[in-house]
This record gives sequence, C-alpha cells and structure tokens, in this order.
Amino acid sequence: MANVNIYDMADTWNDAGTTFTAIKMTVTDTSSASGSLLLDLQHGASGSEASVFNIATSGQINYPAGSRIGEFSNTLFIDGKNAVNIAQNGGWGAHYTDSRLNFLSGTALAWSSGTADSSTTSDLYLTRKGERNLQLGPADAAALQNNAGQTLSVQSIANGTTADAVGGDFTIQGSAGTGSGAGGSIIFQVAPAGTSGTGQNTLVDALTIGSDKSATFAGNLSVSAGAGLANFSVTGSGYNTTIGDTTNYIVLRAASANSSFFFNGSGANGPGLTVAAGLNIAFASGTNAVNAQDTILTRDAANTLALRNGANAQTFRVYNTYTSPTVHEVLGIGDIPAITGNVGLYYAKGSAGGSDRNIYIGNYTNAGIIFTTNSNNRWNINSSGHMIAWSDSAYDIGDAAGLQRPRTVYVADNVVTGATDFIHETSAALTDGAGASTATLTNAPSAGNPTKWIAINDNGTTRYIPTWE
Repeated sequence: MANVNIYDMADTWNDAGTTFTAIKMTVTDTSSASGSLLLDLQHGASGSEASVFNIATSGQINYPAGSRIGEFSNTLFIDGKNAVNIAQNGGWGAHYTDSRLNFLSGTALAWSSGTADSSTTSDLYLTRKGERNLQLGPADAAALQNNAGQTLSVQSIANGTTADAVGGDFTIQGSAGTGSGAGGSIIFQVAPAGTSGTGQNTLVDALTIGSDKSATFAGNLSVSAGAGLANFSVTGSGYNTTIGDTTNYIVLRAASANSSFFFNGSGANGPGLTVAAGLNIAFASGTNAVNAQDTILTRDAANTLALRNGANAQTFRVYNTYTSPTVHEVLGIGDIPAITGNVGLYYAKGSAGGSDRNIYIGNYTNAGIIFTTNSNNRWNINSSGHMIAWSDSAYDIGDAAGLQRPRTVYVADNVVTGATDFIHETSAALTDGAGASTATLTNAPSAGNPTKWIAINDNGTTRYIPTWE
C-alpha cells in the first residue's frame, strides 16, 4: 500500500488465502507512563483538543461522558455521571447508574427460546405491572403470550447426571420487622371468576402466611389421596395430625406415638370416628373450645357410653320438634326440670310453644316390661297387658302405715284374693250405724249351717258374715 495520509487510506484485499490487516501497530513497551495509550482520538479547537475515544495499554476502551454508540433513537449513551443508557425509538429504555439498572415503564427483560437474536421467540419476561409490583410475563394483553402462563423454578439436578442427588431448597422470605414489631405476611392471591364480560377479575387473598407462622386459607383446603402413607401432616409442640393415608383416615396424635383420635374409611367396625381410651368428646359453652367444657361424652367401660361431668347433673334430650329455645317438644333423660337432684325420664314443651303429649313406654315384641328396684325385678307388665308381681305375695300397692295410699281402685270385674283368713281388711274402724228395720233371714239355713263365714278385720276386731248354699 502506498504512503497516504492517515485520514485518507485505501487498500485492496484480493487473496482468499491471505489474512489481511488494515491497520497494525506493534508497541514494544520497555518503559512508559501509566497513562500511555495505544490509541487516542481527540477533537476540538487548536489548543483545546479533548479525547473522544482511546485505548489503554491494557486494551480498555474509554469513552468520555456524553458519548453515544449508534444513532440517537437507537443508541448506547454514556452520560456525565458515568451512567449507561440504552435508547430505542427515540426514548430511554434502560438506565444504569448508582449501582443499579433501571428499566423504564413499559419495557421488559426477556429471554428467547432460540439462539437467534429475535424478539419473536421470547417466551419469558420480567415486567413492571405497577408500583412495587414485579410481573413474571409480558404486559397484560388480550391473550396470554404463547397461550401459556409463566413458571418460577429453581435449579435442579440435570436429568441423567448424578444419581440420588438431593435438590436445593426454595425459600421465600417475608419482610422482617425489628424488636417487638411483627414481620410482614406472605400472601398468595387469585382472581375468582366473576360475571360475564371483559372486565378483569379482582384479585383476592387465597392464602396468608403470617409472621406468627399461622396459615390462613380463604377457601377450602383439599388434599388428594395418593400412594404415600401420609398425604397431609401437621406436627409441632408434641402433637401430630395426619390427614389421609392408605386406609383413608384422619389421625390426631398426642405426645405419644399412639393415635388419640382417628376417622377411618374402613376397618373391622367399618368407617367411623374412634377415640382412644381415657379421652373424651367434649363440648364447650363458649367460642373457645379449650375452655368451659361442660358436656362430655366418654367411655365408662366396654360397650358403655357415658354422659358425665364430675358432680354436675347431666341431661340427654331428644327433640320431637324444635323451633327455638322457647318453642319445642323434648323428651329428656337425666336431671328433671324443677325437681333438683332427681333423675328420670320426662317430656317437656317450650315456654312459648309446643303440644301436650303422652309418654309411651312400650315393648314391640312378644315380651313384657319389667320394673326393677335395688337390682331386683319387682313388677312385670307381660305381653298380654297384665300387671304381675315378679314374686308371689311379696309386694304391696301402698304402704302399711297408711301414709302413701292409693285413693280408689276401680275394677270392672272380680277382685280375687288368695287369703284364707280375710278377704277384706281395713286399717280404720268401720263406722257403726243403726239398722232401718229388724233384720230377718227368710231362708236361713238349718242347724249346723252356715258352714262358711266371711271374716272381716274391722281394725283388729274380727266380724263374720255367714254364707250358705
């Protein structure tokens, strides 16, 4: 190449086998100042020239403040604060300064699915949805990008590489407070379906994890059955809860390994709730189930269910109808209202409504109804309806002292007695009275008769009524 001015050079490359170099300078540096430059392009009036581009001996390329690479509308700009700005279509898209990279509203950080430099293959985006709101995905539009949502993942062990390798944890942290100040919650929101239309549905809280480690679900919590032994488990403070396993049951365990409560879907006695020995099913009088438990179901012994609460009287009620606490009809077993300290079977109606009804005690088989006291059978109403003493000549109706006597006994037929001494006995003297006329026996028996006398015990005085055939 002929010698030409440095500002007007030309060369011809015409051999495919030759590696050409347009400009080459080899510097042998045995000693130089630290500010030495391999290239320094300056511009300005004579005596006030300033460097606009230079290359240090280390190969570092230096731009002065305010330099641009590219045209103004699509440029890389270095301003006077040593910040870097990226512009597109005449506006700033990204700005790096003060140790942070700022993206202007409406711009996005995107990744492409291919190796080519094309925005048409971008499928993963980070955008600004609103104030302090980072969105995974492009800006909201009429349709999802590639008709798909976005997924946030963490690094995993590559398939087909290390055997039995352990994956890493994925930690999401809430905001931390100081001192007695509570930390922020982690809130998951969803947008339930609304009414038909084009309006965007409102986001609502679905799950809130508080700084007290509580988890609040705004909807139902569903756990799918699986092959694992425990599909859902909660542990802590010496207690364990398992929901769902190979036999489809709910297990509540205390500090010991034994089950305290469990609801099983199968088993020898079929599906149901099982409570361990020594534990109760209790009901509280207030909204806090831990306190004021006053109605308790418990196991007294094998095949024995008890309703008890220490020395407090208990009542079991079966309602025929129930409208309110004052309008109802109820059959009760236990403490009888208005008769303190007594237990029994009773029927009652509400103070403001209910009907008067009989209490029926019945046996719908070919057997009787037995009345028992002091562990002994006393009376039997047999299947024919007859009231029979359980033991012959053993039990009375009324008391001998005459303090608790039936008033009148009405019978439609005979009164049959097995006594051989008296057929009637009074506990008070019969009243004397004068006869209205002289008594005669018009068909009196002959001597030696009558042979039978009816004896009446008149309060200790035996009186006889003669009888004959």
